[in-house]
Amino acid sequence: MAQIQINKTDFIADVEAGLTRAELKAKYDLPVSVINKWAKDFNLTITIKKAPKYVLVDNTIEATLEETVESLPVQAEEPETFATQSSF
Repeated sequence: MAQIQINKTDFIADVEAGLTRAELKAKYDLPVSVINKWAKDFNLTITIKKAPKYVLVDNTIEATLEETVESLPVQAEEPETFATQSSF
């Protein structure tokens, strides 16, 4: 069986890019214990991605837009007729 070579710089770049243990395991086809050992040996911290428990919605822009639209004066404009248009 041939040995698989993995570059240390590639592994470090992937960890710094934010790959999780599961993503690293799939990419390098290694057990998580080896990934953890390498991370410890290279003094790296592997991120844990968690789904957010809440989402902050900024409704201040929408509220100010509604206030601005409501405060604009409405002017009735007369439609242009063919006679008032400039001739060529």
